[in-house]
This record gives sequence, C-alpha cells and structure tokens, in this order.
Amino acid sequence: MQTHNFTFLEEKWNILSKVGESAERNVYQDPGITISRLRTFTETITKYIVALENIKEENCTTQLETPL
Repeated sequence: MQTHNFTFLEEKWNILSKVGESAERNVYQDPGITISRLRTFTETITKYIVALENIKEENCTTQLETPL
C-alpha cells in the first residue's frame, strides 16, 4: 500500500488524514478537487484550533457581519 504525506495524522486526526490524502490523490487529475479538499482541510484545522484554544465563536453568518 502506498503511503501519503498525511499518514502521520491518522492516529489522532483521522478526518484530516483522509481529506489530505484525497487532495494529494487528485492533484494532477483534478486540481479543482484538490483546492476544494485543501480548503476543507484548512477549515477543519481551524475548527480544531478554535476548540483547543477555547475561542468563543461569533454568531455572525457572513464575513461581512464579523466585527473588526
């Protein structure tokens, strides 16, 4: 079985490993899918960081509603 660059995440953050693997697998066949998967990867990491740091999320629904 061929390993991917995100294997090290499998034990603790399986979803990140799967999304990263999907992005890597599609990089040459479908770059658009890769970009979409990397966005999902980044958003998931951000959610983990917000939870880890106990950051209160605003109830804004769009970026325009977010206070500066």
